[in-house]
Amino acid sequence: MFKKFFIIIIFSIFFVENSSAKLPKKFRDNFSSITKDLCYSKFIDTLNENYDKNILDLEFEEVKEEYKNFINDIFNEAFLGSIKNINEETDSYTEKIQEIQDSQKKLGFKSTCKNKKFENLKQSHSPCRVAETILNEWCGYETYLWAKIRDDQSKIVNTKNTDTADFLSQKDNRIVNIFEEEKIRAQQALYDTLFLYKNYEQNYRLHKQLDIMIWHLDEIKYSLEKYLSVLYRFPAKFIDAASTSR
Repeated sequence: MFKKFFIIIIFSIFFVENSSAKLPKKFRDNFSSITKDLCYSKFIDTLNENYDKNILDLEFEEVKEEYKNFINDIFNEAFLGSIKNINEETDSYTEKIQEIQDSQKKLGFKSTCKNKKFENLKQSHSPCRVAETILNEWCGYETYLWAKIRDDQSKIVNTKNTDTADFLSQKDNRIVNIFEEEKIRAQQALYDTLFLYKNYEQNYRLHKQLDIMIWHLDEIKYSLEKYLSVLYRFPAKFIDAASTSR
């Protein structure tokens, strides 16, 4: 607990409160382990496993693309999984969300979502758990962007493109703007998609409940029509129905 609190304090000092601070060497050298402890990010953990060099030395466009694909895969599986669960479909599909949630748990994350156990909906696909999973990964990517802004050792891309080389030779604030703009863009896209998922999941579940109600109403309608078809066979009045025999 103390270790986690200490990491957050250090992060605040060097990243948030002091925008002009350069990236400390110890923070740079231990970027992956610090970020995993701070954010429980499976994305950062995966990059660390797949590459034998510091994540901050990877090409920015490559990390950006991998993060985009990583988040897209989570949302795609979330939409597909919620639909199949609500529809009570039994065919298999990729449980990427569950795998990532298990990985985040191994990194030390503890969910604060209440287990409401919605009917026909796995807890892993609930809006709360999807939001937790996504925001943990966003924390890792956001920390990466903050570190890139303050890291003097790494470059944006490693390319022989002359336009890029000329651009990199200009002022540092031009380079910093790329990371700041990416942070704003990625954050807004994340929040918009989370909002869409929450509303879609809730409305689709309501839609299925209404479908069930309509099905039952159709059953009642059919029964009434069947009853009336029999009733209409009787005459309006029975002959001598009111007479009494003597």
